[in-house]
Amino acid sequence: MSRKITLLASLSFWATITFSQQDKLITHFIYDKMSINPGETGIDDGICLTSIYRNQWDKVNGAPNSAVFNVAANMNRFFPGGIGLSFYHDAIGFNRQNNLSD
Repeated sequence: MSRKITLLASLSFWATITFSQQDKLITHFIYDKMSINPGETGIDDGICLTSIYRNQWDKVNGAPNSAVFNVAANMNRFFPGGIGLSFYHDAIGFNRQNNLSD
């Protein structure tokens, strides 16, 4: 019985550490269509570039800031659908996180 309790306690400890990440904070998320709905990628004709920057507290060291850069293109000329690339930067205090996704 004590082994089960020890195993359960250690699993809950690691699960707490694993999922303790901060979500990016972006205002004007209406312009960040590709992050909210990846199926939107390539709907518009041509190439669509989106850039969003958010600085929560101006002139404060370690203040949270976030940036998003999206590129989406309609590829119907070559194959049905679209292609996209997203870059996210999130910084708060000493923590910096950069993500690149397709």
